[in-house]
Amino acid sequence: MDGVSKAFAAGGLRCGFMITPDQSFAHDIQSRLELPPKSMLRAWDHLYSAFLDEAPHGLIDIDATRSELLDYLGGARRLLTSQRDELTLLLKQHNLDDGLDTPYRGGLFLLAKLANKRDELAKQSDLLINSGKWSRTDEWSRLCFSLPPDRWKVAIERLRNFLNGAFV
Repeated sequence: MDGVSKAFAAGGLRCGFMITPDQSFAHDIQSRLELPPKSMLRAWDHLYSAFLDEAPHGLIDIDATRSELLDYLGGARRLLTSQRDELTLLLKQHNLDDGLDTPYRGGLFLLAKLANKRDELAKQSDLLINSGKWSRTDEWSRLCFSLPPDRWKVAIERLRNFLNGAFV
């Protein structure tokens, strides 16, 4: 199984594909799933067609569609990377990061060692914080950085203000 959501850090974009050993296996899997509307399937077909050398239905300009799609996904990835880096730096300044030094971060969340400050942060700063159950440990919280730029600026500023007051 694979998809474009992880490769392009395209959160919310949940389309993928599966290669099965034979048609009966594929039918068995499909019989257990509720298929999306045909309009959604057509949209996915257009999206994946952009990665082919030739459109299977001949109705779209593959080069233009591929270029447009890659530009959009590349921009989304750059935005997420920028926001992830900003959040990582802030957490490191307060020794609240995961301590990993790797350029290979992805996803839409970072772990922060907020422990008992999580609820206080959520209430004081009006930020939605995933509990320890989400990160499978009570000491850690998952902080989402996948926000539109205007909302991101507000959220990171609220977090910065809280951390500067709570952990000085």
